[in-house]
Amino acid sequence: MTKLHGKFRLPIAIKLIGLTVSLLIAITSLIALKSSKYFEKEIRQTHERSNQVQVQDRATQVEALLQAYIDKIRTVAPLLHLTYPTEELKSRIIDTTFKPDKDLVTIEIHAVKDSTFQLVTRILNSEFLKSKRFDEAYIEQLRLQRPLPLDSIFSGNIEVLNSSLEGGIPLVTVGIPLIKDDYDRVSHIAVADIRIEKLQKAFSLKSASEIFLVDKIGRVLAHPRDEYTIQGRSFADHPLVMEALDSKFRSNHIPLFWNPEDQKNYYGVYSQTIFGVSVIAQVPENIIREPALHVQRQAYYMGGLVLSSSLFLIFLFSMTLTRPIEKLLELTREVAKGNFDVHASEKVTSKDEVNDLAIAFDHMTTGLKALVRTQGADVAETLMASDLEHLGGTKKKVTVLFSDLRDFTKFSEGHTPEEVVEMLNEYFEVMVGCIERNQGHVNKFIGDAIMAMWGAPNSSGQDVVLAVRAALDMRIELEKLNQVRIGRNEPPIKIGVGLHCGEAVAGTIGSKSRLEYTIIGDTVNQASRIEASTKAFGTDLLVSQEIVNEIEAKFFTELAGSAEVKGKVEPLKMYRVKGFYNLAGEAVEVKTPYSEYKSEAVDKIKVA
Repeated sequence: MTKLHGKFRLPIAIKLIGLTVSLLIAITSLIALKSSKYFEKEIRQTHERSNQVQVQDRATQVEALLQAYIDKIRTVAPLLHLTYPTEELKSRIIDTTFKPDKDLVTIEIHAVKDSTFQLVTRILNSEFLKSKRFDEAYIEQLRLQRPLPLDSIFSGNIEVLNSSLEGGIPLVTVGIPLIKDDYDRVSHIAVADIRIEKLQKAFSLKSASEIFLVDKIGRVLAHPRDEYTIQGRSFADHPLVMEALDSKFRSNHIPLFWNPEDQKNYYGVYSQTIFGVSVIAQVPENIIREPALHVQRQAYYMGGLVLSSSLFLIFLFSMTLTRPIEKLLELTREVAKGNFDVHASEKVTSKDEVNDLAIAFDHMTTGLKALVRTQGADVAETLMASDLEHLGGTKKKVTVLFSDLRDFTKFSEGHTPEEVVEMLNEYFEVMVGCIERNQGHVNKFIGDAIMAMWGAPNSSGQDVVLAVRAALDMRIELEKLNQVRIGRNEPPIKIGVGLHCGEAVAGTIGSKSRLEYTIIGDTVNQASRIEASTKAFGTDLLVSQEIVNEIEAKFFTELAGSAEVKGKVEPLKMYRVKGFYNLAGEAVEVKTPYSEYKSEAVDKIKVA
């Protein structure tokens, strides 16, 4: 027996000799259990990936179909609101736009007058209603039993609800804002009843996973079981539906949940569409576990046969295999903690494939170290967790920071390349520290410029506030850096920083041989233009109106002015960030000798 870390343990050889029978049973059980668990995990992950793909695909189909319906409504509804010279002309126009569309059953226009909602006009597909033995009275009954949230639509929202009545016509009702008054308030809305068949068809296929569509109050819009759709069955109490309706995430998967309705465990995935309806997918746990149980039974049988005949060989090779593998396991745990400064090939010296594995392990840690240093930990984790064979991105709300050195060209012309690089490295070290301390990610260096982002790949929930803090930290740290430079008889540095927030596409772009995680879109371009405008306004920091809207409670700003920039019709309002409010609510100004400087003309930017 040996002593390790204060505990006694039996060597593997003694265990194999003294406990052969027990070991055989234990190993066979372990193989069966591990293999079944692994297989169950693989099946579950496969189902989750499949469900996620199917849910996203269905959500895309639903969005496209609803967008097509909305486009139809926006085409037809305004025609009802027009004044025509004759009723015959009005009837002819409606006949050519509304009646040929077999999906549209009714279209209504509602107006707000004297703080009440009034029905202005309604047209119906009378022939379709008659074919179902209904008339306009059915629509009136529908409005009573399936009331629309008119206040929400008049507030500017698009509403999509199941309006099917038991024994009636399967319909989906779509309400959209139609006309705004001079004060940009919605004065008229359009409401349309649409046949639900096309939505239902997209969810009619039955598979191991049950995939269905619910509106924002949990009522079924489409389901593999047609009767659920026709009844407009409510799933508002369904655990997965509740999660989808209440979640702040557009899509997510629920590892395991209990459905009290049928007393079963399920794995689920949901995806919200831009129109407020959600695609739900769930698969029973027993469907996932059954193949794993079969594998477990087979593992017991095969394990008994194989281990019975190979017990002696396991004993012979256990000592030569166990030690190096245990060393690799320890090193793996170190890597999992973020320590990449491990050298497996120095600790594993066996002359076999395990040594080759140790060398490959060192190559892996070297690559991981480079990936983390160049991309940042969060981005590296995102890249490693993503499917790099399929490039693409997703829309995210991001905050983008651009910074640039003033008179960098002049500085470069007067110094050697080595001096320029030395200056940039010292400057970047300080500025990048400010960004990373405030949970930002430096996306790239463009010459002397820095592009940083918040909200991608992950959001902290305080992205805008953190970005502004980082910019103010850069102002403070720049002054400290300049004091050092002046002490070395070097000229001080001046910078310009621009901040903007909004939606952008975040993801991996490039080719299979060279990828980059970045963000693209107008938000990025506008942040760059704001940074360029700092030179025109003679200040080191400018932010957009969108930034100001989110930081007013924590920072105080002043309007710098407006500027006409390339690609924007209207001048952009830009603000100086003067400082912040402390815990006592007092304004603390953050100002340095380098916060303001002489303004100058800038190409493509005209101060308005």
